[in-house]
Amino acid sequence: MLAPALAFALPLLTGRYVGERTIARVRAARGLARPRRRLAAAPPRRRPRLALVPRGGLLLASSLATRPPPALS
Repeated sequence: MLAPALAFALPLLTGRYVGERTIARVRAARGLARPRRRLAAAPPRRRPRLALVPRGGLLLASSLATRPPPALS
């Protein structure tokens, strides 16, 4: 059951890669790698304005602040 795994692991442990000669031959036949095209810089995206929503303690304070504090007598 471990024979296929060992068949691939042993060459890797010795520093050889299975099929490396074939890969090198195909790469040489294709020539040099094509240069990558550079994409034009995209304009910066405008972020939509976020609504400022009270959270945490400010949410509690705004919900409890339905009327002003009593006037000083």
